[in-house]
Amino acid sequence: MNRFEMVGGHRRFYYGGYWFSIPGAWPPGWAYTSFFYITYVNGGYYLCDPQYPGTQIVISLVL
Repeated sequence: MNRFEMVGGHRRFYYGGYWFSIPGAWPPGWAYTSFFYITYVNGGYYLCDPQYPGTQIVISLVL
C-alpha cells in the first residue's frame, strides 16, 4: 500500500490496482505505517492490521 492522501475530506489509498476510501474513524493505536491487508466479506471491503486482530476499518472501493 502506498501513502494515504486526503481527497474531499476523506483519506484514500492505492492498493492492488484500485483506489480505496476510508470514510470512518481511524482506530486508536493503529499507525499509518503499519502492515495492512484488505479483506472482502459479505459484500464489503475491510482494512485489517494483523497487530489488532478483530478490529477492522470499513473501506470503500473508489470507482
